[in-house]
Amino acid sequence: MNVPFTATPPSRQQSVRLCVAPLQGIHLQRWHSEGRRARLQLDRRFAAGSFGFSPRLAAQWVDSKYVDYYYGVTQHEARSWCAAYEGDSTVNVELGMRIDWQPAPRHAVFIDLGAARMGSTIKNGLLVDEDIQYGVGVDYFYRF
Repeated sequence: MNVPFTATPPSRQQSVRLCVAPLQGIHLQRWHSEGRRARLQLDRRFAAGSFGFSPRLAAQWVDSKYVDYYYGVTQHEARSWCAAYEGDSTVNVELGMRIDWQPAPRHAVFIDLGAARMGSTIKNGLLVDEDIQYGVGVDYFYRF
């Protein structure tokens, strides 16, 4: 769920949205790691006929518990070739583009491309080889 912030008057079709998706910035999502993360995303859709292009820029803050759970090495897990590692809170930055196509009134196809650069305490960890994660997604949507 996105919480939009419209920067232009509602009467105009163009708008800039400030999204917190899915409300992670409001309640700070918690999982098994007991860590917290918050995401701030800026995106805007540009229409061109039956196509839409939505570039985005996002920043995701993760706390030290989250980094330790997913990227850290505890004393118990440490070995002679892999030392213990505790990370600190950090910010990951994502750049992406979502392309949508509506071939018929009730049908839509989405392609999402993105790259996320991991924050310094994640990329300095012993378990991470690459500091950039790439993602590709394809979706089909039928509106009943």
